[in-house]
Amino acid sequence: MVRSDVSQLRLSDIDFLNPTKGIQCYIYNCVSGCSIELSVPGKLPLIKSELKQFTVDHLELERKDTTPPHFNGIFRCRVLLDGREVFNKWLEINAITGTLRQGTMKTLVDQTSLISNEICVTHCFYDAPHKGNIAGLPFWDQFYVTVSPNNSAWMSTLAPLGSVAASKPFRRLVLPAAHDVGMNSLLTSDIILQRVGGAFAKVVDSIAPASKDLQIADILKGPLIPNVIQSSSITQKDELSSMLIIGARYFEFRPAYLHQAFRGLPQLQDMKDKLFFMHGPIPGMGYDDFLDDCIAFLVRNPGEIVVVHVRWDGVPAECARPTPDDLNRHLSEARKAAQGALEIGHLQEMTSHTIDDLRKERKRLLVMQNVDNYNIYSDQANATLNGDSIIAQFNNIATFKQEGKAFTTIQCQATATNLGLEIWFSAIAATASNSWLLATKAICDSKTMPWVRDKALGKLPGDQLLVLMDDFVDGGMCDVAMDLSMQRLKKP
Repeated sequence: MVRSDVSQLRLSDIDFLNPTKGIQCYIYNCVSGCSIELSVPGKLPLIKSELKQFTVDHLELERKDTTPPHFNGIFRCRVLLDGREVFNKWLEINAITGTLRQGTMKTLVDQTSLISNEICVTHCFYDAPHKGNIAGLPFWDQFYVTVSPNNSAWMSTLAPLGSVAASKPFRRLVLPAAHDVGMNSLLTSDIILQRVGGAFAKVVDSIAPASKDLQIADILKGPLIPNVIQSSSITQKDELSSMLIIGARYFEFRPAYLHQAFRGLPQLQDMKDKLFFMHGPIPGMGYDDFLDDCIAFLVRNPGEIVVVHVRWDGVPAECARPTPDDLNRHLSEARKAAQGALEIGHLQEMTSHTIDDLRKERKRLLVMQNVDNYNIYSDQANATLNGDSIIAQFNNIATFKQEGKAFTTIQCQATATNLGLEIWFSAIAATASNSWLLATKAICDSKTMPWVRDKALGKLPGDQLLVLMDDFVDGGMCDVAMDLSMQRLKKP
């Protein structure tokens, strides 16, 4: 019998309160000879070596398998390649409260991908809140890991120069894409907060919804501003150079100048004329830095082609847009590093040229602006915590909507931001390991990626480029896109 006076509970009574912490584990491996080992105290390690399967497993870290007085246990992930350990990350978790203690993947900074000449290991850990939390977020911790090859040259491998595959139109490819590529760190926001905190905070306040009874900005302000940005806007965790190695080849970029509320302040004179990726009014990666990384990658990998789609949806009017001259100047300046080895292509070349034509003409950076495409996304369907509405949207794909469009974009990321006030209140407790973007990533991918792998080509038969887009670029998404590319290149 459980005592009603919690203060009188003995250790033996706590079992009635179910003092365990569940960890939902999502795995994808496409490297032969690799195995993934997941472990918690008191149980045999879970070892996974299946190839090209999106698997979901569950571990329980139980109090009885930890030691008093703290009852902490280690959750560990190891990756072995031909029996040799190449990756080892861990977290100490309290079995009773679920609180994270110490470890090597507590924050997104800790969770950057392992990149080597042989493999890429992408992973994320979501520190779940208690069961019954107001936002309806998962109450099991969420962990995913993908193991894939180093994909620096995947186009060269699929379609070598002079091959039959390379003689096919570039539009036959399925390109892995980073959703909001420029929001991969808090660096720019941190600098602005340090220099003009009050002015920036007021602008960030404006992105949170309001109810008739309460301005959520009254709560989510001051020291909590980084939490708001972390939860609502940080959609990637790796440097662009790593995303490219993992396999991403398509990027949307929304270049604009800082918000007028603080752009002209003397503390920001060195940033006044710099173009940044804009997520609403929140600045991320610099456009010049983005172009520099793309061109450096293409110079190192002469068989690869990158597509950049410049657009401004969601950028407020208070963030001035660049002029055509501004954009051309940035491209010209960045291209100097290629020393003549690279030309800029555009939409016409993307839709009409073969893979080898683009290589021969050195047009391996394709830049287009505000191009009309069949975008499989809606604020309603993608506002989800479990991905089911995204799958329903996929099942209702209208093939005829590809007609007259330059390409098709399949968006797999959840946009929990649109779920209402409750999800925003979760930002009060947000940290670098429990934003709502992390909460939905693995759950949704475990449903969307198998669907795309098995059904996308049947649903989308149009002879046009396909783009597969997601938060937190990973090896599973990229591998699916590459396999679909291979299938399309085999067609006459």
